[in-house]
Amino acid sequence: MPSSPSSYMVSRLPSEYQVLQLIHVIGATIWVGGHLLLLGGYLRRALREGSASPIIEFERMFARIGLPSFALTMVSGALMGLIRYPPSLWLDLDGPTGRLGLKVLTVTALLPIMVYAEKRVLPALKSGGNPKMLARFSVLATVATILSLILVVLGWAVRFGI
Repeated sequence: MPSSPSSYMVSRLPSEYQVLQLIHVIGATIWVGGHLLLLGGYLRRALREGSASPIIEFERMFARIGLPSFALTMVSGALMGLIRYPPSLWLDLDGPTGRLGLKVLTVTALLPIMVYAEKRVLPALKSGGNPKMLARFSVLATVATILSLILVVLGWAVRFGI
């Protein structure tokens, strides 16, 4: 039993890893939640109306918080990985760090999708150009959301050693 309330409080401060994990979970919540909102609301409306306006509206709101949240999630995830395991084990898919390696591979698959959507598809939607871009964006958003949900499940598996 601690000798005083102040010594108890000091001993209960979260570790560096726990703070990183909190940042990671908050960032992932914003990122994945935004994608679910995009898929379930804005994208459905855009497809129903045949207009990119709902997607452009969503992107204008979400980009300010979504991309920084994704960046925080990636940085905090890498730092947590460095704390727990040497990078040489991250891609050992047969070992105990296999889930971490799968997260790295999933992020590696997600990044080009994000860049392509940001640099090619969204500008085309904003300019009102090629009508096929709405369908292309729909596919990219769906794949990005699925990959993001896979990252959540893999994060859970890494955390609990499953």
